Amino acid sequence: MRFWIRLTLLFVLVGLFPLLLLGLFSYRGGKDALIEEARSHALSISVLKEDALLEWMEGNAALLESVAARPLVVRLTEQLIHAKRGSDAWETAYQELLSDHLLPNRLSGIKDLSILHPATGQVLTSTNPVVEGTFRESEPFFLHGREQVFIDQPRYYVSQERLQIHIAAPIRLSEAAAIGVLTCHLDLEELGRIVRLTSGSHTSQDIYLINLSAMFVTEPKFGKGFVAHRMLNTVGADRVLARERGVEVYDDYRGIAVIGAFRWIESLSLGLLVETDWVEVVQPIRRLANVLIAGGAFMGVLVLLVAVVFGRSSVRPIHRFIAGTAEVGRGNLNFRFPIRGHGEVAQLGLSLNHMTENLEAITTSRDALNREVRARTAAEARLQETVSALRASETQFRLLTDASPVGVFIFQDMILKYVNPAFEIIFGYRPDELVDRLSLMDLTHPDNRQHAHEYISHCLAGTKDLPPFSYTGVRKDGDSIFCEALATSIDYNGAPALLGTIVDVTWRRQAETELRLKNRVYEGSIAANSIMDVDGVIRHVNPSFLRLWGYERDEEAVGKPISAFLADSDEATSFLNSLQEEGEWTGDFTALRQDGSTFISNGHASVILSDANELLGYQSANLDVTEQRLATTRLRRAKEITDSIIESLPGVFYQISKEGRFIRWNGTLEHVTGYSSDEISKMHPLDFFRDEDVDNIEEAIRRVYTHGRAEAVAGFINRWQESTPYLFTGALRTIDEVPYLIGMGTDISELKEIELQLRRSMDELTRSNQDLEQFAYVASHDLQEPLRMVASYTQLLEKRYKEQLDEDARDFIHYAVDGANRMQRLINDLLTYSRVQTRGRPFDVLDLNRALGIARANLASAINDSSSVVTHDELPSVYGDESQLVSLFQNLISNAIKFRGEHPPRIHLHTDEGADMWKISVADNGIGIHPDFHDRIFEIFQRLHTRSEYPGTGIGLALCRRIVERHGGNITVESSEGQGTTFRFTLPKLDKEAS
Repeated sequence: MRFWIRLTLLFVLVGLFPLLLLGLFSYRGGKDALIEEARSHALSISVLKEDALLEWMEGNAALLESVAARPLVVRLTEQLIHAKRGSDAWETAYQELLSDHLLPNRLSGIKDLSILHPATGQVLTSTNPVVEGTFRESEPFFLHGREQVFIDQPRYYVSQERLQIHIAAPIRLSEAAAIGVLTCHLDLEELGRIVRLTSGSHTSQDIYLINLSAMFVTEPKFGKGFVAHRMLNTVGADRVLARERGVEVYDDYRGIAVIGAFRWIESLSLGLLVETDWVEVVQPIRRLANVLIAGGAFMGVLVLLVAVVFGRSSVRPIHRFIAGTAEVGRGNLNFRFPIRGHGEVAQLGLSLNHMTENLEAITTSRDALNREVRARTAAEARLQETVSALRASETQFRLLTDASPVGVFIFQDMILKYVNPAFEIIFGYRPDELVDRLSLMDLTHPDNRQHAHEYISHCLAGTKDLPPFSYTGVRKDGDSIFCEALATSIDYNGAPALLGTIVDVTWRRQAETELRLKNRVYEGSIAANSIMDVDGVIRHVNPSFLRLWGYERDEEAVGKPISAFLADSDEATSFLNSLQEEGEWTGDFTALRQDGSTFISNGHASVILSDANELLGYQSANLDVTEQRLATTRLRRAKEITDSIIESLPGVFYQISKEGRFIRWNGTLEHVTGYSSDEISKMHPLDFFRDEDVDNIEEAIRRVYTHGRAEAVAGFINRWQESTPYLFTGALRTIDEVPYLIGMGTDISELKEIELQLRRSMDELTRSNQDLEQFAYVASHDLQEPLRMVASYTQLLEKRYKEQLDEDARDFIHYAVDGANRMQRLINDLLTYSRVQTRGRPFDVLDLNRALGIARANLASAINDSSSVVTHDELPSVYGDESQLVSLFQNLISNAIKFRGEHPPRIHLHTDEGADMWKISVADNGIGIHPDFHDRIFEIFQRLHTRSEYPGTGIGLALCRRIVERHGGNITVESSEGQGTTFRFTLPKLDKEAS
């Protein structure tokens, strides 16, 4: 390179280097500042988002808790649990819970509010009708939600193909155990909106959540349909699932470099990732770099122009000296350099002129010196070429062997002369412990040394085409390894030696052994194993696969697509898609045999990957689970029916082991006692009783195991030490050859109260009967005697003084006698009414046709006088008091005759047979009764007409009702004015007739 060019470059470097250095520092400083600002911003966003998510979650949990604590919700839930499903009370509670308390809360970010039974986990009511009646007894949110407000971690529900985050809160009566569990799941779209909402300046900023399975919980900014269908496999996901918090640069789910802040939210079991594209973060500094480059280019051109001008002017004298030196070099020793000025260039010219003068003195020896120099130079060049070749060969050998993964050695005179690093690693020695110290025999197992010596001898003898020698080597630590060696004879430092390689094949031998074992397991497995290629085509099957699918030879199954073995060929596509996305698949499917029959198979499939993580195919194992699944379905249905029956029982149900441990119980037991399911499982049945009741229950339990059945009445003690009378029954049942006590307890509080009231009523009735007997005695003796005297003396007065009395006096006497007679009839009727219960005859079987005949005979005069027609159907036989039933017929028929219309009375008795009652009706064509008076006519002394219109005391129909009620029936009337009247009454059938 010319001097002026170098000088120009020097000027350029001196001028541009500070500028370039300043620009580089500015670029790096600005870039670091932008990155640090992006990291800090991402961390801040992650903290803010965590706070926002926790606040949103806790707000929804508080809302759910407030709904669960509402008194109306508590009351309606209790009513819903205890009322019979489908009854009016149940329907009212169900509708009010939905319309007033559950549906209005769906707008707050929560969805599908449901109320669950506290014992079984059954969904009693829900804003999502699809889930009503399902069971959630094993769900964490149900188990924890019975005790306190609980926010569950996100879970994937296969049946709904989506992620859900559930919140649960107990519904309690004061501090008692939960009577229900209020649950909901969060609106993940609202959750995603909260996560994505940001005021950041980066347009590429992406914020999303993942769960413990690295599955998207919220939709990322640049993705669609990722939620619950795609797993995240990035550095950020790995770090956040390791419960770490920080910032890192990595490739996101699109394969684009981002600055990502990852933050694990422990209380929610969610990972929060905030990511910004790297390109957008450094975009401002790149624009600055472009400006610096443009400015540097301009300054470079300017400096270059100045440097060229200065360089050329500075090297012109040097060019003249070069031309003079060339002239002297051609042998012109008379040439002299021109001297101009007194500077350094002039001094250089003087020095060159003196040198030319001195050269003339030594010109005579120049040719000889040149010949000697050329000869030595040629010799040195040849020597240098030889040394270089040797060094290159040795260097190349060492480069090759040092980088080789195969052990390389040189063996001479039974001593190792060279080993490469791989050889040292194989046997575990340092270089100074091997070279010139150990023999190959020292690294060979004693059992193989004789064969090794023979192999070395063959190699040194130059035997061609020797195969690799397999033997057992010995490491420094004493462990044995499997080795393969290959050697050839070489000349090393003028003597014969062996150059060889050794490979540790221990892992290969183990892999081959393991592969043989796996092949034996694969071929002999009872599971139907198969291997498919990436297109889902069967490439290999084991004998169990052929037997299960009904094939005889491999050729019949191999080469077919997986869809040929499935009853629903469309399932093959989803099956392969699941394998590609998830890496494995487990589940049941309907399989299709070669003969067209089907069976239920439980299969597990996974991908087969190469060492480079490339998809090679799929493997699967299947079992015929048809019988198991059918049995499981039958058992589940039977259990559901049994559970439904047990839960619908009106009392407490229990199954107790012989050791006194509760095996099974219904929710009523928990509700009645106030104890939780866990507490009951640890209690003894006697813990619910005290004092003498403990002995009674213990004796009843003993009788069950000795006599097979027992019952007892005792006070049932709840956790608040409150006692409630219960009737407990127990029976011995053997389940799986194990005896159990199975029974039910019934609350008899109402029966006890009814018994007490009945006892009081009986006492009152006894006193009332005594009073009534006393009244009857008074009415039949003391009251009637004065009436007879009044009537007798009044009649005597009329008889003796009839001629002396005027017309008014005779009327007055008539009124007095008539009043006394009516009073006597009234007392007699009242006496008859009062004696229906107290003086009635014992019941006996009687024919109602006979009773009707007696009544008609008693009314013969009235029937004839009124031209009445009385007809009847065949009447049955019943238990009863004949005299009272005769009175019943007589009163009803006489009423029909008395209240007749313009036409002669027509009276008909009709009979209808019921399940356990006879229904008898007495219909007439009389004046009828207004509907407003239907209830009034059966009351004592109630009249609808004056005595002048229709005589009577007003007790007849009241007497009829009393007689019918004594016989266990009831009496009603159907009538309207002018349309006749029908009296209907019922009498119990004989026992042999009742169905």
